[in-house]
Amino acid sequence: MPTDETINQAPVKIDKILKEKIQEWVKTEQAHNLGFYSLAEFVTKASMEAFEKYAKTNDNPKRFFMPNNENHLLDLDLDFYLESGKVVCVTCESEDCIHIKTIQTDRTVKKHISKFLKSVKKKRKDQ
Repeated sequence: MPTDETINQAPVKIDKILKEKIQEWVKTEQAHNLGFYSLAEFVTKASMEAFEKYAKTNDNPKRFFMPNNENHLLDLDLDFYLESGKVVCVTCESEDCIHIKTIQTDRTVKKHISKFLKSVKKKRKDQ
């Protein structure tokens, strides 16, 4: 069985009623269309957005999501941050994992990542 160290996740306590509402919502088609299939995915995204908005550091993790409309198991969902000019995968804590190689080699992904990073830079500049 995986441990918290091997899956790079940690437990977080949130309000019970809010947790139940989110758990129900992530079962909906609306949530699935936005790329959410679990409480953990939703809480991670919300936490990252709040951290990015309020912490104002250069090493904030970024979440890139590219849905696969035919099979959600093939959605591309990457959490990464920039460190000394290098892209580092949050999941693997590596700059040389399969996730980073996908970003760097797949033409479709590269195109979407490029647009994504431009929007991140623009948001940062506008703040």
